[in-house]
Amino acid sequence: GVYTSENGGQTWNTSNDGPSSVRVRELFWYDQTTLVAATFGRGMFRATVSAGAALNYSDLWWGGTSENGWGMTVQQHGNLQFNVFFVYDGNGKPVWYVMPGCTWSSDFTVCNGQLYKPTGSPLNTYNPAQFAAGAVAGSVTLNYTSASTATLQYVINGVAGQKSIQRQVFGAIDNTSGLKVGDMWWGGSNQNGWGVSITQQYRTLFAAWYTYDLGGNVTWFTMPGGAWSGNTYSGVIAATTSSPWIGVPYNAAQFAAGVVGNVSFAFSDANNAIMTYSFTGGPFAGTTQSRPIVRQPY
Repeated sequence: GVYTSENGGQTWNTSNDGPSSVRVRELFWYDQTTLVAATFGRGMFRATVSAGAALNYSDLWWGGTSENGWGMTVQQHGNLQFNVFFVYDGNGKPVWYVMPGCTWSSDFTVCNGQLYKPTGSPLNTYNPAQFAAGAVAGSVTLNYTSASTATLQYVINGVAGQKSIQRQVFGAIDNTSGLKVGDMWWGGSNQNGWGVSITQQYRTLFAAWYTYDLGGNVTWFTMPGGAWSGNTYSGVIAATTSSPWIGVPYNAAQFAAGVVGNVSFAFSDANNAIMTYSFTGGPFAGTTQSRPIVRQPY
């Protein structure tokens, strides 16, 4: 007979695996494309189907210790990836490029999308009316060679490059129950143009804040860990400079990071929070603000 799985309504057929009256006791997924059935009197058999889904690659990705200082945040909803590359321009200044979607290969291992470098207004006087997504700045192809490794190929402003990347492990094993908040967060449509990618490993959070400098140009800060107090997670704001990244060999020896403030995320639940930041150094020294943020739908 023909049976329907519990994963997206996919169907499979037992015509080659015994009489049509075979009774299915249990169904489960062997991998992304293979459904396994345990049956009465027949043991185990597999029926290969098209699952139509990519693995979940949501995480913090980097080039390894030899390329310390830059990375990529991947936040994936279903098959849709929202990825941001936090890297450096030709002067070693932090810049970011966003890939707000991609087209998958038929086997869901290669994802190709366009890159944008927007402009906006300074983070301390943010005005969404000044946000401009800008023209296409380039393209990127992510070839996922396993669940934890990939090859990154890019063309940015006509300059091509390639990197080997992998998931970055930063969270200590801690199975204490708590909120799961890993996702792309923003201030809603009335704050369109900036956001915070929160990557969660166990109880540790890594936040990449994609925002704008005093000139309205893209810049980024990170919160490389912190601590929970109830449902509030707090850490430092780190600002970095490093080696040029686009089209040249990256030199991690030029990477420098310094603490320029503090940030906290007070979660009222898994979908809503108040982001509070206070700058003690850098061009925004003296700025203290609080903004409501929510998970960004896409």
